[in-house]
Amino acid sequence: MPKPVLPYNLLKYDNGQAYFETDHGHIYTYNFENVTSAVIEHVSPLLAAYDITFYYFGFTPDSSENLKFDPRISSTINNIANKFFNDKNRVLLYVCDSMDGRAKARQKLFAHWLHNNDYYTLHKVNIEIGEDVIYCGVITRADLPDYNILDSEFIAKAEDIFTKKF
Repeated sequence: MPKPVLPYNLLKYDNGQAYFETDHGHIYTYNFENVTSAVIEHVSPLLAAYDITFYYFGFTPDSSENLKFDPRISSTINNIANKFFNDKNRVLLYVCDSMDGRAKARQKLFAHWLHNNDYYTLHKVNIEIGEDVIYCGVITRADLPDYNILDSEFIAKAEDIFTKKF
């Protein structure tokens, strides 16, 4: 049986920004921004009747250079997600940065980080705008109580929602 890979320590700067540092000296910052009111206002007022809360996930490395594969990052992302999803009514939204043309690779990597975890459901959303593609998605706990309403009121409309970038 393979030995489990330990996550990196999760730290905070004095300003409250969360981060972790890899064995290679790279620093990754991450944050969660509550966007529930924007979703309800711009997407579906019906969602206000449910206890679902929506958060945007920001995740940024300190360098744009090609970073080597590091299995501890996957373990760390799962650790961050486990802490975030202690409330099963939370929904996580993400958009892969495309400034360097590597958004598709980021989408694949993000899916890889979470692929061995049956605790989550990942819904990839690929939006074509002209010749460009925006890679984004929605992550929930697999046991989200009101999944059917989330599916009909949000996931089915995800392309339009992410295009507006509320």
